[in-house]
Amino acid sequence: MELSLRSACILAMLAAFLVVVPALAQQPAAEERSQGQFGDRVRSALGPQAAALDAAALAAVRLSPDYRIGAGDILTVRVRGKVDLHYENRSTPAQAGQESAAPDAYEVMPDGLVHLPLIGAVQAAGSTVAELRKVVTDRLSAYFKHFTVDLSVSKPGIIKVWVSGQVANPGPQALPSTATILEALLRADIQPTGSTRLVRLTRGGKTRVIDVYSIVARGELEANVTLEAGDEIYVPASVDWVSVTGEVCRPGQFEMVPPHQSAHSRCAVSDLINLCLGLLPTAAASNAVIERPISGGEVKAIHIDLTSKDDPELQPGDKLIVPSIADYQPTVRLVGEFKGEGVYQRIPGGALSKSGVYRLAKGETAGDVITRTGGTTPQADLTRATIERRKNGKTEILPLDLDRLLTRQDKSADVALESGDTIVLPALLDKVYVFGQVVQPGGIAYEPDRRLLDYLGRAGGMTTRAKSSVIVVRGSTDRPEILRVNVTAGIRGQRKENPLMQAGDVVFVPERPIADWRDIAQIISTVRLLTLGRF
Repeated sequence: MELSLRSACILAMLAAFLVVVPALAQQPAAEERSQGQFGDRVRSALGPQAAALDAAALAAVRLSPDYRIGAGDILTVRVRGKVDLHYENRSTPAQAGQESAAPDAYEVMPDGLVHLPLIGAVQAAGSTVAELRKVVTDRLSAYFKHFTVDLSVSKPGIIKVWVSGQVANPGPQALPSTATILEALLRADIQPTGSTRLVRLTRGGKTRVIDVYSIVARGELEANVTLEAGDEIYVPASVDWVSVTGEVCRPGQFEMVPPHQSAHSRCAVSDLINLCLGLLPTAAASNAVIERPISGGEVKAIHIDLTSKDDPELQPGDKLIVPSIADYQPTVRLVGEFKGEGVYQRIPGGALSKSGVYRLAKGETAGDVITRTGGTTPQADLTRATIERRKNGKTEILPLDLDRLLTRQDKSADVALESGDTIVLPALLDKVYVFGQVVQPGGIAYEPDRRLLDYLGRAGGMTTRAKSSVIVVRGSTDRPEILRVNVTAGIRGQRKENPLMQAGDVVFVPERPIADWRDIAQIISTVRLLTLGRF
């Protein structure tokens, strides 16, 4: 499937903007306006990424069916078949000191013509590759039969556009003829004071306003126009801002567009919701608040139901606050080996990915919530589940025997839940974990009747910096059993120093002797992370 030049270039541009987009709407302070920092983040992307964009654009030329050839483009022309033409010279001889071009490469002249041997001047500028290929084929048909013409753009020409306004590098910009307005702004570098929603592009005396933020954040690629020689780009200063915080996809400050310069008649709450890419599933949409500055430094609070048809107009300086539904109804958190179907909220990021927050109905128990959300995974250790409950600033650990509750259907093992509870369900201990001074640290599949030296061997053996005193942590993370083992004695045949291992054991091979309780605490912490699936 062929990829259009425009699409290929746009994809390359968006790849470069991956580090830019998050900055467009995250800074709440006026001096750190998200869109104002557009230029700052772009500046860091200009080095190697700008070169990568050029390379991507060059590669895309060969794939484009709709690219319009322009002055300065280098064309590659080959004729194959019963006649095999090897053109010996370019139409424009290389000047002294210039690198010579390939014998079958031809440059489109400023007047739009390309001069080819035998058939002479051909109008190339403005044609697609397919259109020009047909013209060349028709011309050669007067001389040959049974042949094909291979024609492609091997290198796009250079155009010059003018960029002015709130940019770090104003003035003429030399760009590939495939460049879009986004690439020009990358090179010119929008200043923190510059607008990203009211960029003006003037071509042939006609001016259009382009919303660069929508191109980057919302993927409105049709606005990322391909530039032409002589285009003028003006970046005005940004003036008015509104902000949004809370349960939205992209909280931050956003530039307001005056009604006479926007397709919309006004800047309403719905416009701001669109700019921040919508609400999260956790949003208490009916309890949103607009904070509006008034005289004397005071702030007026205006309550708004985002689920209603009301769509009030915003004023400069307004802040929309979208609270979490967790602030208005009870929730419970599930951590570990739960399936999580019917998820109410997923907690993003973090090493412990198997975690989610769910609505807690009145009177629900642990069994009710687990069943309603899809149950447990096959890897769950039902005998080691617990409930963590915060009370009076302290965390209580309540036992929860899910083997009795779920497997044996013993309802007496169920526990009534309270809002804010966390149910923790570790994975089955089917590994022995070896860390520290070994060649290949990590988890090793547990096998019955295997001893410590067996697992050390499977970990690649101990390094030259390893001490012979090895620590084995076994059992509950709350009350672990600590074994100190002398590996040297175990190698000599003392079976006590080469104990049988159990599933879930953690072996730590230190570089120096274990000094105090802090080292033991660190190892126990590692055990807890392992059993909860963080590794």
